[in-house]
Amino acid sequence: MKAIVIALFLAAGAGASVEARAEKALIVSFDGKGTAMSWDVGVMKGLLSRLKPDDFAAIYSAGSSSGSILASYFACHGYSAASVAALEGAAARFPKDVLDEQTNLKSIQLTLGVPPETSLDPLLPILKFATDDWTCMPAAPLILVTTNLDVADGRVAMPFAGTAGRTFDQGTYVLAENGRALGKICTYFVNTAMAAILADVKPEERLCDLRLLRTPDDLKLAILASIAEPTYYVPVTEPQPELVTSTFPVPAGRRYGGGFIMNSVVQDLKRARPQAYTVGTGRSTYTRIQNRIIKTWFTFPMNEALLDQRWWFDAQVPLSLATWDKLYDKKVTAADQVGMGEAAALACLASGGCVPELFTTPAQARDAQGHSLDGLRFRGMKAVIGG
Repeated sequence: MKAIVIALFLAAGAGASVEARAEKALIVSFDGKGTAMSWDVGVMKGLLSRLKPDDFAAIYSAGSSSGSILASYFACHGYSAASVAALEGAAARFPKDVLDEQTNLKSIQLTLGVPPETSLDPLLPILKFATDDWTCMPAAPLILVTTNLDVADGRVAMPFAGTAGRTFDQGTYVLAENGRALGKICTYFVNTAMAAILADVKPEERLCDLRLLRTPDDLKLAILASIAEPTYYVPVTEPQPELVTSTFPVPAGRRYGGGFIMNSVVQDLKRARPQAYTVGTGRSTYTRIQNRIIKTWFTFPMNEALLDQRWWFDAQVPLSLATWDKLYDKKVTAADQVGMGEAAALACLASGGCVPELFTTPAQARDAQGHSLDGLRFRGMKAVIGG
């Protein structure tokens, strides 16, 4: 880890002292938003108008669902006004209507037995841009998350029905059926730098399996796996299950199905680096219908887990249900989404707060060594930007 910090310092050039930088790291969580991911572009535009990346010894990028695209982009291109400007220019080309977000339509399709999932191919131009035409394998720490469908999927032939006898442990992320543990419900895709960091968390306490990213093709797989949400896109098959590290047997037919399982990929990373400041781009809660369907199919309580995830933040840009609905309005363009995200981030910077108001305390609410995290979370935006 020391060598990584030194390398990052040399690459950053002038800035804060070595001593100050070595004590300050930043976790940026790109929380999943489907076709509203341009909101995150605006959030970063607003934050980087005040936040100085050179003040940090390291910046860790974490992404879920569509947030995996942006996390990968910034891990590849760095955090700067220039990288945000390039991303904002590209956001206008993001196909906002690449899929239909209407819950009612999906419900009808499922009732009629019409599979609502579509091909991931329309998203490939966005991924190519984020990864420099599939050539990038970032050295900066990166973590992306996806669901292990071979463990989680309990859907049965009847629409909106699931397998009986299943239980989910929110403290360990282990799913069991009739008392027998099936495995972890998720996988972290991590590059070498992130794997070294997460090594500080005991494998039995880590919420997800680990899958190492070694090549640009691995990164492509990780992004596709994280955005392959149920009822949106077809699952992604793991071509090399031997690269997955788990405390449970990994099946040869491992399938991945989207990052909905963990909108903010922060808990294990924050446990490993408790001093790091944690900032999230925002995520609204799910509707009661959405939450209930996912719990029936996958035994996973999304809203309850989301409240656990908020416990780990210093600041998270607020995103209300009303704003969430507006982001998906057909008349709202990608540029509009950027503007809305920027305005929300600037409001956070002006108030100095944006500490999550609604949260629950997770089962492992301590760092990897068992120490209290009191004073190392909910510090607010002013603490992050040093103002």
